[in-house]
Amino acid sequence: MKFSITTLYFLSQPVGKALEAIARAGFDGAEIWHEHLSATGERPAGIARRARELGLALSLHAATNDTNIVSSNAGIRAESMRQAADSLDTAAELGADVVVIHPGRRSHRRVAQEEVWEAFLESAALIDEWAAGRGVTAALELMEPQPLQFL
Repeated sequence: MKFSITTLYFLSQPVGKALEAIARAGFDGAEIWHEHLSATGERPAGIARRARELGLALSLHAATNDTNIVSSNAGIRAESMRQAADSLDTAAELGADVVVIHPGRRSHRRVAQEEVWEAFLESAALIDEWAAGRGVTAALELMEPQPLQFL
């Protein structure tokens, strides 16, 4: 069973220390959040090495802060896709088997559902292509019902 290191206790720890606690608790894997790794400044190669020593399989939750891969704003969408690509690179460096990516959301109610779906299919196809090229699997996280969530 994998453990996500998003709890407040683990987010206050370096990723390597969080992995040690997860292994001691008997878990066999951990989901690392991209923002956590970025905030600590730890190198993915070092984390990958430590996870192997601890016998932990890793997955990565892609960058999510202020991202929207289906944004109707071209600049936000482009930056969100750049961050998705960066997360895929990080996952490959970590040796993570899966990268969890948020599907995005409608920018506002005036954006037609069909428009969002088309943007989603385009973004998802590109992310899938990038993931395959890096030897990782991209997974979409189905979101809880909220205003403007479409998936």
